[in-house]
Amino acid sequence: MMFSAARLSTALASLSLLLLTHSMTAFAIDPRFDLDTRMLDSRFDAGKKTVAAAGHAEKRQEGKKTPRSSRYTVKPGDNLYLILMGRYGLSEKEADAVIPRLKEMNGISDIRSLRVGSTITIPLGGKSARPGRTGAVRPAKGTGQSASQQLRMFQQVRLEGSADLRFVKGVWDSLFPLNRDRAEGINLAGQNFELALDPERFPVLPAADGGRILVDPGGKLPPMVKSLVQTLDDVRVVSEDPANVRRFYSALLSEARFFSVAENFSIDFGSSPQLTVTSDYKIEKNPESLMNQDIVLLNVTEGRGGTPPALASFLSRQGFRLIEPLTAGSRPPQERGHRLHLIAGANALELTDRIMDSLDLNYSSDAKVELFGPSDSGLRLDISADRYFEMRGERFIVTRFNGDPVFYTLMRLLETRGYRVVILEERDDFRRVAEKLLSRLRIPARFDRQPLWPARDRSYSVKFPGFMLLDPASGRKTVLTGSSVDPLISELVTLNGYTVFPSP
Repeated sequence: MMFSAARLSTALASLSLLLLTHSMTAFAIDPRFDLDTRMLDSRFDAGKKTVAAAGHAEKRQEGKKTPRSSRYTVKPGDNLYLILMGRYGLSEKEADAVIPRLKEMNGISDIRSLRVGSTITIPLGGKSARPGRTGAVRPAKGTGQSASQQLRMFQQVRLEGSADLRFVKGVWDSLFPLNRDRAEGINLAGQNFELALDPERFPVLPAADGGRILVDPGGKLPPMVKSLVQTLDDVRVVSEDPANVRRFYSALLSEARFFSVAENFSIDFGSSPQLTVTSDYKIEKNPESLMNQDIVLLNVTEGRGGTPPALASFLSRQGFRLIEPLTAGSRPPQERGHRLHLIAGANALELTDRIMDSLDLNYSSDAKVELFGPSDSGLRLDISADRYFEMRGERFIVTRFNGDPVFYTLMRLLETRGYRVVILEERDDFRRVAEKLLSRLRIPARFDRQPLWPARDRSYSVKFPGFMLLDPASGRKTVLTGSSVDPLISELVTLNGYTVFPSP
């Protein structure tokens, strides 16, 4: 049986009017309540073809000049979609594009604020008006069926990537451990319709304020169905795509109405060394969370590896609870063979020995260095040096200043003979000793707070004050620091490819 264009238009208008039974005010209904024609059964296909044919016939009769706008008086049951699609012949996509301009032209801030009897300007954008006819909706003869449809989203909406939602449910179970029995889904019925959403494809999650969050992954719900759902005062809809993990969770957490949600959170522990923990989100569920040491750190970024158990335990003692749905334990580092040397010594000379040991230098202690020999006009002069070594064809002397004014003259003479001299002073600390030695060795290094691995690779990082030496051939790092480490820091750096060398 084929439906006429007038009968199909009547059916569309009737479904838009059904919600008016809940209120006797003279306002038009929510402009998004119009039925998407794609939701109709296939028995309306012939009717749609008839409407399309009628539309083509009307186009052929239109003049070449088309008005840029039209004036329209709002009638009972009207909404913006019904006006644009039912009375002016726009498609749903065209109506979506026109509505922002229509609101601007008519000063409409709330699309639900149309008043019956008011006149609005319709921007046509070159599309001529094609007012349609409306009438009462009657059942088709012999069928006993009404034009209202039973809308069950189990089959109407095809969801892609639904596997991602299992992580969302796990996160929410952790955030709401006392509310694991979520609602079974959205079920909404009116006088002429019944709406049911599959809770597996469209989960309903609890919110901190007692409301509910309907997850519509990727915005699969048609606008009319979404509008019906939003008539429920306690339901908020999140339509972000789970494939964009950060944007999806940001929208979820915003609608959850927690006391506080901070993105890209970081917190430092200690200074020498410094442990920094980062998280995608820091959540305080209520005003007492900070006082009760019940702060949630949520990480949803993939590819960074999980937080080691020892660090998670440490954070728990500090009042932080970790939730990491997309990570499973710590991943092994991509590179190994790095070295962390803990340099300690009672004086400048001991510090020098520890640094030279870390650089694998073979040195002599209490050496005699020849300044002049028998070939120098029969004059021989030897100078005592605390340490002597050779590297890359050069000769190096490390010696302590003894307060003798002649000392500096002798050191300058040694420099003229090709020796590279490091003079230590009693007040020199680790940093000063290392700077003197490394500069004479022509090793490029600068004292700084050295990150042992890029912060983007982990949800935690460790920085040591000291010097980082990089082997250009192998890419291996050697870090020299005057700091000590506790067991937690030692475990973290070891997990990330470093061997820790404590000072003797």
